[in-house]
Amino acid sequence: MADEVADLLLADDVESGVNGWTHSGTSDLWHISTNRSASPTHAWYCGNDVTRVYNNSMNCSLLSTTVTLPATAKLAARS
Repeated sequence: MADEVADLLLADDVESGVNGWTHSGTSDLWHISTNRSASPTHAWYCGNDVTRVYNNSMNCSLLSTTVTLPATAKLAARS
């Protein structure tokens, strides 16, 4: 993808808050944290900030607002 130019449909560095994201589920620990951020100082994190672990048997989700993708869209995420 380095040689391709693409239209950016969704980007959020979490620096200005929740911005329409929702989270829920069993033992939901999703929250905005400074732990392991890829943006300047914040990122979504699912776990305990102090122990840096998550609960056994968690079943929770983090959802963005709806994004309509064109048929030619390709998904890329930063790891």
